Formats: sequence, structure tokens, C-alpha cells
Amino acid sequence: MSRAELYQKLLKQAAKELRCKVTDERVKNYAVLKLAREVISSKLVNGKDIDPSALRWLSEELEKYAPAAVAPNVQLTIQPVTLCAKCRAEIEAEPQSPLPPPVPPPVEIKLEAIKPKIKPFGTNVVPLKKPRSIHDGAPVKAED
Repeated sequence: MSRAELYQKLLKQAAKELRCKVTDERVKNYAVLKLAREVISSKLVNGKDIDPSALRWLSEELEKYAPAAVAPNVQLTIQPVTLCAKCRAEIEAEPQSPLPPPVPPPVEIKLEAIKPKIKPFGTNVVPLKKPRSIHDGAPVKAED
């Protein structure tokens, strides 16, 4: 691949990475720096001596142009669905209410400070009559 073809390829890649037009100066500069790095790398692979400071300078310049990696923003919402038992069609659910406010932490109460108000047995007590049934010997209603 010739250098002109490689430059055109790098120019298109730079335009995608920088999200600019191919004619933008930033894209052209970025592509030229990448081409220079490719040329220096190929010289190094072929066994020729290179200037390490030039490679370091190229790396620093490329970092200035390279877009920072941005983590994709993904939001997931799970909505439960109710299905009809017969036809398996989706039944519209009622809109969910917002979450209730957080519950405050429990308050400690000292039991010694609270005096029980228990009345002695026998006062205000009403005996309950036990309902009678046929099994307890209750008389059966006579039918007329």
C-alpha cells in the first residue's frame, strides 16, 4: 500500500474518530501524525535506527488529538408485565407510584420510664358467654 493510499485511509479513520469532516484541519493533522507513526514503526520493524524522541513526541501529539474514551450511558428499566391466562395477551398494568420516603431509624425507648396502666383483674371485666351448639347439649328447635 502506498503512502498516499495509507494517508487517505488514515484520513477517513481520523474523521470517524474525531467526528468531523475529512476536510477539517484537525482531521488532516491527526491523519498526518498517524501516518508519521506508521512510517517510523515500519522503519523500526525493518531494522533501521529511529529517533526515540521523535516517537515519544508523536505519541504525545496523538494523545492531544485522540478523543477521550467515554463510557456508554446505559439505563435499564424493568417493567413487570401481566399476561392474560387464556390468550397470553399483555394486560396494561397500573402506573407505579413513586417510592415511599425512607423510614426513619427506630427511636430507643427506655422501658423503665414507661409506667404500665394495668388494672387489677376483676375490674371492668365482662364474662363472655360461650356459644352453645348441638354438641354441647343445646336443645334442638322443634319444627312446627
